[in-house]
Amino acid sequence: MADRSHPLELLRQAADGRAAAGLRRALVPRGAGHDLLDLASNDYLGLSGDERLIAGAVEAVRKWGPGSTGSRLVTGTTELHAELEGELAEFTGAQSALVFSSGYLANLTVITALVHALGGPAGVLIVSDARNHASLIDACRLSRARVAVTPHRDVRAVRAALADRDEPAAVVVSDTVFSVDGTLAPAGELQFARVGPHQYNGVLTYPGGEVAYFPLSGDEWQIDARILKWTAMANLMGFDTAFRLERISGRYSSIEDERSQPRTVYELHPPNAIDLWELVHDYHRWLPWFDALYGSATYLPMADGALYAIKASPSGLLARPLNQAARNAVGNWH
Repeated sequence: MADRSHPLELLRQAADGRAAAGLRRALVPRGAGHDLLDLASNDYLGLSGDERLIAGAVEAVRKWGPGSTGSRLVTGTTELHAELEGELAEFTGAQSALVFSSGYLANLTVITALVHALGGPAGVLIVSDARNHASLIDACRLSRARVAVTPHRDVRAVRAALADRDEPAAVVVSDTVFSVDGTLAPAGELQFARVGPHQYNGVLTYPGGEVAYFPLSGDEWQIDARILKWTAMANLMGFDTAFRLERISGRYSSIEDERSQPRTVYELHPPNAIDLWELVHDYHRWLPWFDALYGSATYLPMADGALYAIKASPSGLLARPLNQAARNAVGNWH
């Protein structure tokens, strides 16, 4: 039985248990201008050391003081806030903008506001990815709406949760880039069945569960895509790499066969595909945020039963073996 002779004894025992389990963390202060290589910082662009920002911050403190004196709704909104939000709205082409003091507060506010705008907690289902950031998880809880947690990046599970809901409205919540494990956007899965010499049937499954079938000739498969890469600043604001799958084809290992044997090439029609060229044309105000727009391709060997995952990254398309048949094919690839 736990000792309750002192009102804080239970807390002491809990603290000892955390320490014994290796869960106690200690703060390690750093000095100004340290020369360590920081791999855990949120200062992605190194702006904390930008001389222009430092000078601007010093000037603002001298003019406005070290605090806003109150919440934004009372006395805390200054002309500086209005000026910044106006410039951000103009830069992004939005009607207006609202700046928060942290990303955590932004997530809490947006999710809870959406739920209440859609009719309140009783009428909204939140579908949340299992590896969402802690701020999104807290926001879902704070909203008081029913939350369905789906497996990581499982689009079919999201669709199933939406289809089974009784609530009239729903909100799907997901990180754009998962900061802890850095997972990439899934573009599809590709599996093969051998039907003859240099002949395979390919099955391409899109992230939403839609399936397309392609008879391919050759020894290798190739998928081509267009990639839209954003600048680092746009990534920080939630814009993720966009892509559109365009073609799938068969390749031969031998140059002689590549020149003389039948070729198989098919146009891909992914559901809800983004026309990147139209996007650039229609949203030309965002052109400063585009880093690159380019073509990319990935190819690996075909084998009976081989299953591959196709993903999109800022550097282009990537393919990874998902089963032993695919790993064997890649291992024996010459």
